[in-house]
Amino acid sequence: MLEDTSPNALFSEDELGYFEKARVGTYFVLPLRANIPAITDFTLERYQRIFKDRGWVLYPWEYDDLYQHINELFSNSEVSRDGGRNVIGINYELPIERAMGFLRDQVGQDVDAGQKFYVCGGDSGGDADDAAVDPQDGEQILFSFRCVQVILMHTGVGFLVLGIESNTPEAYDLILNSGHNDNRVRLGLKDVPDARVNLGVFIDDLLRDVELTDFANFLTGPNKRYDLLMRDTIPYTVAIVPGYLHGECSDELREKIRHICLNIRHGQRIGSKNDYLNSDELFYNKFASTSTVGSQINVRWGVYTIFEMTTQVIFCRGEAELAEFDPINIHSSNREDNYLPFIIIALYERYSYLFLSEIIRRKDFKKSHDNIDVWAEEQMIVLKALGIMMPSDMTPYSNENSFLLAQREIYEIPETLQLIDDKIDMINHIQEERAERRERYLEMVIAVFGFSSIICDTLGVVSYLFESVLTPLLLWSTFLGEVFIIGVIALFFYLRRK
Repeated sequence: MLEDTSPNALFSEDELGYFEKARVGTYFVLPLRANIPAITDFTLERYQRIFKDRGWVLYPWEYDDLYQHINELFSNSEVSRDGGRNVIGINYELPIERAMGFLRDQVGQDVDAGQKFYVCGGDSGGDADDAAVDPQDGEQILFSFRCVQVILMHTGVGFLVLGIESNTPEAYDLILNSGHNDNRVRLGLKDVPDARVNLGVFIDDLLRDVELTDFANFLTGPNKRYDLLMRDTIPYTVAIVPGYLHGECSDELREKIRHICLNIRHGQRIGSKNDYLNSDELFYNKFASTSTVGSQINVRWGVYTIFEMTTQVIFCRGEAELAEFDPINIHSSNREDNYLPFIIIALYERYSYLFLSEIIRRKDFKKSHDNIDVWAEEQMIVLKALGIMMPSDMTPYSNENSFLLAQREIYEIPETLQLIDDKIDMINHIQEERAERRERYLEMVIAVFGFSSIICDTLGVVSYLFESVLTPLLLWSTFLGEVFIIGVIALFFYLRRK
């Protein structure tokens, strides 16, 4: 974080006053995965029961800017085995009151849903410096948890959406610890002296409750790396500012908006100086749309930058509308202002490919007898048929099309389509090899049993012809010889299958 947070001469005193009263929310989108050894038993129906039994609530996936067929790809009701064939994902939310219950063991008491937290340190769970990190004007940078959701896809990948709210973008930047290869995981509680919370333990408890883990596997094994857990998080930060910048859509005004967005991108106070204005990050500016919230009609600006992170600024007329424009719950109240589903879909395409590729790379993939290749091929086909979303197929609006197109370029989604085809061909080749081996195996079984039948029949004929001269010992020897031959054949086939 830059130390120079002095006011920026680019903005007027009134405009700087708007920024100080802003509400800032960040969605941390953490990629998840199901357990690979049991992946062939993975179904959305099963996890739906798990979520429901653990107190999670089905969240309706309905977004105004998406075509209806995109909304319908996510379950808005209970998924059945027959009715869920054309569903690619489910979305469940844990009420924040219940989510705070996962902190009771760490804090030693109940934690209120509106509890304010601050960042203490960045170790993986040992004793750390308990002083607040980077205090602002002698005060702690406070934030509260507002949203806990899991979006789970048919491919076995998912996303934990953890939402926090503060009055400055510095809050999310303190947690991610930008520029370092670990995260700040120790949190203090305002007005609860000496109480400490490990953010990694909190997330671990949430995921273990629904039988999932992080995609990078920092939470698996005996040595859990809580300090690295948020490293692969994709942050999406929204600032709601009580007021709007005056003027027409000029280059000067556009540069002001871009400056605000880059301040958020780099974890600085919104109106401070920024030395990164020459950044090559993609920038979208959507001007003068009107949103009706409650009884008020508000003029807003929507601003978006993309570089493995999304930032957005929305201006409302005044402070009275701040409560109506919620930087975290825009996914429920102001859905026309939300780009979260575009991010989720792009990440679903990317991480599904990575996860399926990992399954195929497993050493026992070609020897597997649990049909893991059949499962992987089915998910790849569904991914290509239903899950690969072209921007123009998702929304009729050019701004959203440009946003999703940029997301696809960042994560190289077009290139993965050909790679998926190649992997499907490889799976088909493996299945053809298995079919040929099974056919040869069946032919060998028929031939061996035919041979054993001939020997047994021959021994039977001999015993019949010489029945009058054979002693009981010879008859028993003939019988035991037949049993021995059959036993040797059975042992041979058993060892071959091993």
